[in-house]
Amino acid sequence: MLAVEMQGCSHPADPDGPICGLRPPEDQPPSRVRRVAVAVFYLVLIFMAYGALVVAVDPLDCLGANSCRISTSLLIDCITVGWCGLSFAAAIAGWKGLLPGARARRSASLRSATE
Repeated sequence: MLAVEMQGCSHPADPDGPICGLRPPEDQPPSRVRRVAVAVFYLVLIFMAYGALVVAVDPLDCLGANSCRISTSLLIDCITVGWCGLSFAAAIAGWKGLLPGARARRSASLRSATE
C-alpha cells in the first residue's frame, strides 16, 4: 500500500471528516516558478484566442465606432465573459498544478512499478 500524506485539510485530526488532498509522497508538484510560467503561457494563449475571435466576429470594428447591431454587441459581450472565466480558471488550475506542463510528476521508481 502507498503511504499518503494529508494536505490542505481544515481538520486533519477529525477521523469522521472528509478525506481531502491525499497525495502520495512520490508525486511532488513542480516548483512555483514552473507553475506560474505555465499559467502565464496559458493566459497568453487564451488572450490571443480571445482577440482572434473578436476580430472574426467584428471585422469592420463596429464596436469601436459604437455602431454594432445588438446581436453582434451581445455576442462580443459573451465572448468577453468567456475570456474572463477561462482566464480565471487557467490561473487557478495552473497554480494548483492541473494544467499540462504544470502537473505533478511521478518518481522513476513509481513509474517502473506501474508499467
